[in-house]
Amino acid sequence: GPISDKPHVLKIANFERFFCCTSCRSLYKEKYKGRIETLNQN
Repeated sequence: GPISDKPHVLKIANFERFFCCTSCRSLYKEKYKGRIETLNQN
């Protein structure tokens, strides 16, 4: 969807992902859960 003036940010290790809403962010976190946990451990 369109990203508003204040996008919802998910910080993972040394990069950020921007989302139009919290539900999109939640879906992303669920989908890439294992990858996110691995990156955060490094």
